[in-house]
Amino acid sequence: MPDDIPTDEIPADNDAPEEPALEPDSGADVPTPTDDGVETAEGGPADTGLPPDVAERLGANAAAMVDYARRASGVLAAGLESVVAQKPEIKDTSVSMVGLEQLEAEYADLDHVSLELRLAVSEEETYPLAVLISLEDIGALFMVAISPDQMEEESSRAGQLDMISAGLKELLDLSGLMLFTDGLAGAEITLAEIRWRSISETLAWLASTDADLSALRVDFGLQLPDGPEVRVAFLLPAGIAPRLGELAASSPTPLE
Repeated sequence: MPDDIPTDEIPADNDAPEEPALEPDSGADVPTPTDDGVETAEGGPADTGLPPDVAERLGANAAAMVDYARRASGVLAAGLESVVAQKPEIKDTSVSMVGLEQLEAEYADLDHVSLELRLAVSEEETYPLAVLISLEDIGALFMVAISPDQMEEESSRAGQLDMISAGLKELLDLSGLMLFTDGLAGAEITLAEIRWRSISETLAWLASTDADLSALRVDFGLQLPDGPEVRVAFLLPAGIAPRLGELAASSPTPLE
């Protein structure tokens, strides 16, 4: 250092200007697992943990919808224990908005079963819902030995689907008794159709009352006590999501 520069003019380290704090990355939302298994997305409303596009679609009743979905998962597990004597553990859940074309591309070549459901709030107010599940997983869930080869022959296919339908209808009846209380008293979910590898027909069912070609999708895993983890995709038309949020908010009774 040159001798003619006064050392007392050199700022001490503790006088140096502070570096500006780095802002958090503002890129795509990253799912974060919570203690209850529900995947949340950074950027969603703090009281729901939903991805922003899902929370926006549900509107003011997003939090009520999340609470109702948690209740429904518990009811599903209890109902399966009653119907097939095995109570699964809910392993994880994720929620997303998805286009119907994307769903068709995903399931077109998969051995799967479509469950077309009808939610009747009243005689005048009904909505289409759907569940997609692989053939292997639905066989494990309802304890039915089933294979793609058996599904190729019409009479065999009908027999297998009839056994699944019987268990499913009992499950829906039991679940309705536990879920539909308060503002939803009297509502019911019934099986409209069960299909084998017919994703196009099932998506047409979902779109039958809604011109919006997208769906609210809830994926969850069910760990069977002495079997595999079963993956299930639950779908409802995106356009009716706000109304279902209103219905969820009208039925706040906690699950017993």
